[in-house]
Amino acid sequence: MKRTLSGFAIALLLASCSSPAPGHAYDQGLAAYDVGEYEQALKHYDRALKLDPSFYPALVRRGDALVDLGEAEAALTAYDQALAIDLDNLDALRGRAYALFELGRYDEALANYDQAIAIAPDAPLVWLGKGDVHTRLRQYDAAIAAYDKALANADAQTWPEAWIAWNNRGDALFYARRYDAALESIDKALALEPEMADPWFIRGNILAALNRPDEALSAYDEALKRMPEFFAAQSAKGNTLLKANQPEAAIAQYDLALETEPDYPYAWQGKGNALSQLQRYDEAIAAYDQALKTIPEGDRHSLFNSRGNANMALGNGDRALKDYQQAVKAKPDFAEGWFNQGNVLVLMGREEDAIEAYAEALRLRPDYAEARDRRDRLGQK
Repeated sequence: MKRTLSGFAIALLLASCSSPAPGHAYDQGLAAYDVGEYEQALKHYDRALKLDPSFYPALVRRGDALVDLGEAEAALTAYDQALAIDLDNLDALRGRAYALFELGRYDEALANYDQAIAIAPDAPLVWLGKGDVHTRLRQYDAAIAAYDKALANADAQTWPEAWIAWNNRGDALFYARRYDAALESIDKALALEPEMADPWFIRGNILAALNRPDEALSAYDEALKRMPEFFAAQSAKGNTLLKANQPEAAIAQYDLALETEPDYPYAWQGKGNALSQLQRYDEAIAAYDQALKTIPEGDRHSLFNSRGNANMALGNGDRALKDYQQAVKAKPDFAEGWFNQGNVLVLMGREEDAIEAYAEALRLRPDYAEARDRRDRLGQK
């Protein structure tokens, strides 16, 4: 969390404080915080508050330090104490919103950011934070609009967080499948901070989506040069190699990612896909099982579908059907899951059920030619 309370405002507070003033302890806290010594910063802020419990800047910074120590729930208490003294304190509102974001309480976080915007509509950090919440909620258009507000309200050459705004904007544009605009945004982030790993990683994702695999691999290598244990970049590099029909090289990348983060579900998923490509289906199913332990709910459908495909390849029709059923339960509008259900139902001799599954796939995706052909062939019997 960044400090934005003005020195003049703090000076006025110190002038009104009873002796001894908390300012020296507070300044020591700021100095410790700036070098990442968050626990030491907390001790200094607590000393300042012992001298003057109403010195709300120390309460706000106490919240910041607690967030950085991973204690977001405790941070909320500090921010609430600050807001009880100064209801419209921008830093406390912004800090509280970020703590709520860290706790996964996204609607409350947005409400706090909106309160902060009502007080300071031109504050770029507030818009940046709001954009991050929208991105986490997969509300990409709203996120992009918030990042645009942040950048419009700041000088990109002097605002320290400008590269983060361009970076996060590029990521939202990537997920919105606006790849050319995403690449332009990420390149602006890299122009400001070429030594940061994250923009190179996102650049690799964009280039992979644009079917420019060699450039994507180079971008991932740049990210890994800056952060050698960047497991998401290792896994993404594996995905690009797999798409280039290099499953063995892809598995090597997934294994590197899993050495760093053994529970990273997307590395397990990618490894399962690579093993399936090598027709090592039992190992693939084991990898998918590992991925299912930690993958977010919104991505479970693709894993069930892939595991179903591996079970189909092994002739495990009953297991495959259960996997495809779980896929569409996780994502009812997943047309491929309905299509694959149709395929396994045909093999099981349940042609009427198969026709219904193909029909559902077509309802969800009217241009699904293969589903239409298979449904029509069954209907002619």
